[in-house]
Amino acid sequence: NPTRVILDQLLHNPVQPEIKAIFFVQTRDRRAGGGTAGQALLRRASNEGHVLALHTATAGGHLSHTGLSDAELDRSLRAGMADIQLITGETPTLVRPPFWRFDERTLKAYHACGLLMLLTDISARDGVIYGWTISLRRRSHFAAALAQVRRAI
Repeated sequence: NPTRVILDQLLHNPVQPEIKAIFFVQTRDRRAGGGTAGQALLRRASNEGHVLALHTATAGGHLSHTGLSDAELDRSLRAGMADIQLITGETPTLVRPPFWRFDERTLKAYHACGLLMLLTDISARDGVIYGWTISLRRRSHFAAALAQVRRAI
């Protein structure tokens, strides 16, 4: 989910001002897009031209799609899509499953809703020490991961 700090950094980026991002949002979690402050941030992100895509629409937060029943998954996807459409005026087309967990069943559900799954080629999960908000290896990890992606393409 976007934060004020992230949106300000994107708006005032010294290298590429007003660069755009895709935010995979949690639309029903009160600590994210389900609360008043979160809704305002989602509207701001959309108004500034960023893309809002679906992450979850479960009130309980970051729940894995693979752990939901077929009916729960369908209900969650459709609710999240409706939430995003209310903010942006457009039907979202992208989803990133929580924890990057998906299977044949969840892929079928995404496609039935007209969603395409987008994952990442690199991960920031690079040995973060719990309790700290920094990772001393993050920069070198990203550089190595991007070099690997570059070689692959």
